[in-house]
Amino acid sequence: MRMKLSVAVATCVACGVAASGAKAEEAHGDISPTLESGVLKTNGFIDESSTFVPNVRVFGYEFGEVPEDPFGIADPGFNALGGSGLTASHRVGIQFQSNLGYWDGTGLVAFTTPPASESLNVEAGLASRNASGGAHDTAVLFFGSAVSSVGGFHAHIDSLLRGSDGNSTPAASGAWGAGDSIEATTGMYLIEARLALDADTTVDGSTVYSPSFWLVYNNGLDEELHGEAVLAVRDANAPGTNIIPEPAALGLLGLGGMLLGRRRR
Repeated sequence: MRMKLSVAVATCVACGVAASGAKAEEAHGDISPTLESGVLKTNGFIDESSTFVPNVRVFGYEFGEVPEDPFGIADPGFNALGGSGLTASHRVGIQFQSNLGYWDGTGLVAFTTPPASESLNVEAGLASRNASGGAHDTAVLFFGSAVSSVGGFHAHIDSLLRGSDGNSTPAASGAWGAGDSIEATTGMYLIEARLALDADTTVDGSTVYSPSFWLVYNNGLDEELHGEAVLAVRDANAPGTNIIPEPAALGLLGLGGMLLGRRRR
C-alpha cells in the first residue's frame, strides 16, 4: 500500500509532538532562486507554509497524484521571493545536464539507464526539452520573464514521463481514453539540471548559471523509497546542502527529511 507523505507526517506528529499543536501538511517544494553577488543559487520554498529553506539542490516530485493524468505533473515550480536579487529584465530558464536515470527501488540506490526507453519531457508553453537514457536536449528552456520590480516571480513548468512509444498515455483505459498498452516502468527517475538567468533577450555571454541541482521523480513506489532516493542523490552529489523538512523535523519523518512536490490542479 502506497503511503502519502502527509499521512506519514500526521502519524508521527500524533505520536511525538501532539502536545505542541503542530499541524502537518504535505510539503510542496518549489525551487526558489536567488542572485547573490553575481552567484545564482537554488533554495527551497514550501507554498503551503511559506517556508524558505536556503541552499537546496535536490527536489522530489511525484507522478500519479492526479488520476486523470498519472504521468503528467505541473512541476517543478519556481518561486523567487521579493529581494531575491533578480530584476525585471531577467529571464529564467532550466537546462538539462544529464541523461535520464532510473532506479527500480531494490537494493542500494543506484541510477542506471531506464529499462524500456522511457523519457522525460519538460514543457513551458509551446516549448519543450527532452531527456532519455541515451541523450538529452542541451538548449535552455526559458519560462520566467515576468520578474517583478522587487525580484519576485512564481511559475510552474510541466513534466511528462513517457513510455517507449514517446507519449505519457497510460497502458490501460481510463479518464484519458482507451490507453495504448505502453507506459513508463514503475520506479524512480532522475535528471540533473541547472538554472539559467539571462538579462537579455537571447542567450549570450551575460547568462548566469546555477550549480547543478537534481530532480527525483517517483513513479509509483512508496514514499519511503522516494525519501531514500532523495537522500542518496543529495549525499552523492551535494553533501551538506539542505533538504526539507529542516533538521528539527527529521525525527518526525524517519526519512532524514526530504523536499517533495505534488501537482497543483
